[in-house]
Amino acid sequence: MIEGDGIGREVIPAAIGVIRQLELGLEFQPLNVGAERYLQTGEALPEDDFAQLETADAILLGAIGDPRIADSRYVWQTLGRIRRELDLYANVRPAKLLCGRLSPLREPGPRPADITVVRENTEGLSTAAWAAGSSRARPRRWRSRSMSARSRA
Repeated sequence: MIEGDGIGREVIPAAIGVIRQLELGLEFQPLNVGAERYLQTGEALPEDDFAQLETADAILLGAIGDPRIADSRYVWQTLGRIRRELDLYANVRPAKLLCGRLSPLREPGPRPADITVVRENTEGLSTAAWAAGSSRARPRRWRSRSMSARSRA
């Protein structure tokens, strides 16, 4: 579990509270990955923390990015590394309506909702490779056949 930065420090504890109420028997291993650590140590995602991510069944990730850090290497050493090295090519967000009384879908009558949103996670704007230019970096997009095939599956 990585709270990360900004809103992540608020939403991850709330999400864990909800997950615990479901009594699924899940265990959470918090990792100290985020801007505060980076600003203190200069290290975004240490090898021992990354090793824990590699062996985890799932990663609950808040947010990565902090206005105090202008250096894009921070995001690449955290979010970029997690996505690339763990081959996280899809961001899957299921949502299921459990109780109709709190949903905008409740009118004019209860309707079931069971939605899964799938977003590509390792191509396009998410992973523009930064090429060194004169004094400016410019994004360079790349796409592989295997990534494109997986996202269509």
